[in-house]
Amino acid sequence: MPSIVLTVARGNTLSSLFQKAGYGPALIDELMKAGASPQVLGDLTPGDEIEISYLEDRVVARLVIRKSPLESHVFSRGEAGSFVYQEVRREPEIRIVRKQAIISDSLFAAAKRGGIPVGLALELATGIFGGVIDFIQDVRVGDTFSVLYEEHYLDGRQIDYGRLLAAEFINQSKPYVAVRFTRTSGESGYFTPEGESLRKAFILNPVDWTRISDGFSLARKHPILNTIRAHKGTDYAAPVGTPVKATADGRVTFADRNGSFGKLIIIQHGNRYITKYAHLNDYAKGIKAGVRVRQNDIIGYVGATGAANGPHLHYELLVDGHHQDSRKVFADMPQSEAIAQDEVTIFRAQVAPWLMALSSAGGSGQKSAIE
Repeated sequence: MPSIVLTVARGNTLSSLFQKAGYGPALIDELMKAGASPQVLGDLTPGDEIEISYLEDRVVARLVIRKSPLESHVFSRGEAGSFVYQEVRREPEIRIVRKQAIISDSLFAAAKRGGIPVGLALELATGIFGGVIDFIQDVRVGDTFSVLYEEHYLDGRQIDYGRLLAAEFINQSKPYVAVRFTRTSGESGYFTPEGESLRKAFILNPVDWTRISDGFSLARKHPILNTIRAHKGTDYAAPVGTPVKATADGRVTFADRNGSFGKLIIIQHGNRYITKYAHLNDYAKGIKAGVRVRQNDIIGYVGATGAANGPHLHYELLVDGHHQDSRKVFADMPQSEAIAQDEVTIFRAQVAPWLMALSSAGGSGQKSAIE
């Protein structure tokens, strides 16, 4: 039976795709009578595949909307001539693997050499260890990292990767270990083997994978005014449009232009802490005064508005109303709460196999399957 396969692109609708294949609105009407929810036919995502199988007279005999290798929506024409709908979901085989890598250039290059998904390397740097390791300044050649995570297989072929279960990063000979734990409330996070949360109340860097072009100083020559004046923040040089993240949970108190700061966002974090993000090119969708944000939420984008001599983010931290060097006070920032006493036994039982598997033998860059 001949068939046509269409790949959904941005802006496509079912109607436009059918028209491309030579079918009119009548086909949509037939499909809608099959009993599928409106979302099945209406919520198409770029990358989805639509396979149309037809008879010699071009009458559609079967239509499959393939959302992923694990999820498909099948419309088959029955003996009565109308379509019958079936949702097909498959469960992948989950294999737990351990991989290692050594840094000789960049974190991402090391991950690639070690066969570690780039997404996991990004999670290590910006999420799991982002509160305890400065990935802009402190990572060195010779640092190593190990990850224990799920790989998903279907019909013997790897289709994706799943949860990161445990990780170790050895930074300048100092080991940092993280293990995933799901609380009885259903919330998951990463903790040290002793049960201390790795989620700092503040992350160090509001911009990923950039460089510090100017640090905190009380006696620095202004690059435009050529006068000695305090630089009460840290500048992160980055291309225009680079995402800027909230360094902690809080409430936006200001999101507008402000003189030499240009486009500025101010966030209040509890009673003691305030952060400022200046020279933005634009604000993220929905960011305005009064909005609450979570740590790592994208709040804006790097620019050069106001008195800026090039695209960069100017980031300030105020503690009890006084400017502080965020990079010096970082180690003293409050940390999220540890495992509750009534969950300690559950925590130990849940993470023990992951810690044992993480410490199993295997050289740098090697892969070992955990049975």
